[in-house]
Amino acid sequence: MPPKAWRSHALISRGQPGSARPSALIRGLALVALVTVGSGGARAKPEEPDLETLVVPEPAALVTRTPSADIRRLLRPEASILAARDRLDQDLHRREEELTSLTRLEQRLDLDLAATTTRFEARTAGLEHDRNLTRTRLALLGRSLSAPALGDLLTDATGFLTFEARRSARALLAEADRARIRRYAETLDAWRKAKADLERRTTNLARTRETMKRLRQQIAWDQEEQAAVKTAVVNEPEFYAAFAAEMEKLDETLAAKVKELSAAAPTDRKRMYFEETRGGLAVPILNPDLVGGYGTRNYKGIRSMWRGIHLVPARTPKDGKVPVRAIYWGWVAWTGWIQGLGRVVILDHTMGYTSIYAHLAEISVEVGAKVKTGETLGIMGESESFFGPRLYHELRKDGVAMDPMSWFR
Repeated sequence: MPPKAWRSHALISRGQPGSARPSALIRGLALVALVTVGSGGARAKPEEPDLETLVVPEPAALVTRTPSADIRRLLRPEASILAARDRLDQDLHRREEELTSLTRLEQRLDLDLAATTTRFEARTAGLEHDRNLTRTRLALLGRSLSAPALGDLLTDATGFLTFEARRSARALLAEADRARIRRYAETLDAWRKAKADLERRTTNLARTRETMKRLRQQIAWDQEEQAAVKTAVVNEPEFYAAFAAEMEKLDETLAAKVKELSAAAPTDRKRMYFEETRGGLAVPILNPDLVGGYGTRNYKGIRSMWRGIHLVPARTPKDGKVPVRAIYWGWVAWTGWIQGLGRVVILDHTMGYTSIYAHLAEISVEVGAKVKTGETLGIMGESESFFGPRLYHELRKDGVAMDPMSWFR
């Protein structure tokens, strides 16, 4: 029997498939069986682009989509519901990650452009000062060259000395002015390069923002299509039947997967006394409500077999994050993405016992790590869930699924 805290809300309809009444199911994913798209653990920090040389390409043309029409072509009873959902989820995930990267780039470009603009304005002011000074010197040089220096030599008793002195002085001034003109030319060339650089950075920011705008529109369409898939499976029996049939086939995939993991586990691992703790295992989330039980469920007159249970918290924490906990000591045998289950953690409890935790939003453990009872494995989410945030949990012995309920305290 489930604990008292569970029974108060167990098998409440919630408008979803359940054991005795409509309850929660897992949302479908993609392709055919298991697809690993990453452990969900720590990721390497992406390399930041060099803003000194970066040239952002023009945004790709936005091809208009009509989600309401597109999804009806995608959702056909004879087609794979999981494949359709997988494509949508992967597209959305990719675009959301791209938007996150672009947002970070936009912030850098914005700050960089402001600093570059300030430097360019200071350079422009300096150039204007040099231009005015050069113009003044050129004008003076022109007047001095037109002075009757030779007349001084003919009319003045000291004409020759005066002539030589003036000639030397003019030569010195001319050389200084030529040097000033060369420096001005160099400054002007540097200013033109700085102007081109400022234009490049301005264009980079504008193109990045336009790309983000178009990407947000694509994400909005993805979300609209996702909602249409969920609505079809939840409300239309023919689509739910196709979905449930695909999900039942997942049992064979999971059975093969956990057997493979058990066979590959190191033989020197100390035995865990998992079987001896039956009836005393920790629950995978605190204060859980059972919204989908092990075994046969009936939804909209369609019967389907489930080898695991669906749990939601009776009360969601203020931060919205529900930790998913190990039900017993074990080793992290596998993390990744499983079609129909989303982000998954699989624990090896030795002696053929394996526990599975699915629909996670985040995974916080790595393969090979030893975990203790109650240790956090990740955060509950709705990756590949048609019915909102929840935890899907399975317990298997030698690959064969068992009802987890009798194992919990």
